[in-house]
Amino acid sequence: MEAIDFRHIADHLLACPPKNKEEAAERTAVNRLYYAAYIHARDVMRSWGCSLGVAGGHSQVFEGLKCSGVRDIIEIGHKIAELFSERLSADYKTEQPRGFDVQKLRLLHEHVVEELGCRWSHLTSAERSEALDKIQRRVTSIEERSRRQ
Repeated sequence: MEAIDFRHIADHLLACPPKNKEEAAERTAVNRLYYAAYIHARDVMRSWGCSLGVAGGHSQVFEGLKCSGVRDIIEIGHKIAELFSERLSADYKTEQPRGFDVQKLRLLHEHVVEELGCRWSHLTSAERSEALDKIQRRVTSIEERSRRQ
């Protein structure tokens, strides 16, 4: 299975929600859009040599990217964090009906998938090494903090 498969499921749910289940379909689509972006970013980071925790923790991915020191990579980290926040709302804040800006979330997902590897490949070897060092330090600090809790 590939991360993009989650995007396809989200698109299908939004195009053909079960009758009288539009909110559930929308909330599930938000979840799938987040996971499609998260898994893609996690796998790309691992391909760079980034050592993520056993589960490749969610915050490790977006917080690591946000600490890279590279403007475009930082922006991608913020987009994943926004998708994560929307996913939490969709999954856990069910007590009140809520509409999600699914089109915006689709665009966030697309930006992550299309830009992460591209922006990284445009960096020099020295820039990649420096960014990876910053990312890895942040990822490690999150892992250590979670072990202490």
